[in-house]
Parts: sequence; C-alpha cells; structure tokens
Amino acid sequence: ISPYCATAWWFIHQIVEELDERELSYRSLATSPFGRFPALPTLDSHYVSQLGSLARASMLSSLIKSATELERYARDAELSRGRLLRCLGPAYEAYGLDAPPDPPRLRPLCEFPLVGFTPPEVVCPPWGDRVARALNGIACGGKVAPAPPWGETEEEAEVWASSVSSPRGPLDSPAASSDSLSDGPPVDSPAASSDSLSDGPPVDSPAASS
Repeated sequence: ISPYCATAWWFIHQIVEELDERELSYRSLATSPFGRFPALPTLDSHYVSQLGSLARASMLSSLIKSATELERYARDAELSRGRLLRCLGPAYEAYGLDAPPDPPRLRPLCEFPLVGFTPPEVVCPPWGDRVARALNGIACGGKVAPAPPWGETEEEAEVWASSVSSPRGPLDSPAASSDSLSDGPPVDSPAASSDSLSDGPPVDSPAASS
C-alpha cells in the first residue's frame, strides 16, 4: 500500500503546486451544457484545456528526465570503457600482444528511412475549425456555420488568395465598361427621341393641319 500512497501523494503535491502557480479555471468548475438539451453536460472548456496543458507539461518533464538518465548511463559506460582500455594498453605492450579490434559502430538512424510512413496531419487533417463552427451553430439554433470563403485547408486558402489578389482584366475594369457603353448608340435617350421625331414629317401637329 505504501507505494500507492507515495505515488498518490506525489500526484496531489504536483496538482497543488500547479494550482498555486497557475489559474487553473477561468470560471467555475460546474458542468456546462454541450449545446442544447438533451446533450450531455461537460466540464468547462478552459478547465479542460488547462488540465491538458498540465498533462502535456508533466509528460515532457518525464521524457526529459528519462532521456537525461539514459544519457548519464551512456556517458558513464563510455568513461568506464576508456579507463579499462588505458589500463590494458601497457599489459598488451608488455606481453607483445595486439589489442583486440574495436567493435563496429552501430548504424546511424539516417540509414533507416521511414518507408511507408505518412504524417498524422495528412491522414487526419486538423478539424478544430469544423468543431468550433458546429458548436457555434448548435449554440445559435441548430444550424452549422458556413465554411469561410478561404476554405478549410491550406491549398484552398492559397487558391482563394490568388483569386482575390489577381489583377482585373480589361472587361472587369469600370473604365472599359463605360467605354463600351459610350461607343454604342444611345438607347431610350430624350435627345435621340427628339431627333428622330424632328427628322420625319410632323404628325397631328397644329402647324401641319394649318
């Protein structure tokens, strides 16, 4: 029972130190509804994120501690081997023997390519934006928010940026539109109507009747 008590006490001590150093919860620790009823209640998102950061920091510290212990072991073993070789050197010379060859070095890690390895971000792309839009849609009335105009991936964002930043063509410019309209004959203009009426004979006018 004592090892379990010691482990539990260490964990409680770490939690208390973290509570003293950081603000673990921005709001209360009461459960908040996930969207609308009958959704299950969940813990505060800020509290959960802080717990995740605490677990990540603890994992990194434990990994660094393990790596430090392994490096210390390798350094001590190499130092002991060097001392042994220095002690055996005079003995080999005294008996006229050749020292045994050194063992071959291990193959470096660069000789082992990651064949068939696919990065996790390619297999499962980030979905944080989609989850945020879904949560916002649930909170706003059950409708999922539309996707942003620049897309959800980096490729779609680059295509959208290139389309926005591309220069306008001659047909898209306002000057070209006004020129094309001014070149043609005026349509439904009062001047055109009066000219066309004045060229022909007057119809039903008092001067013509007289």
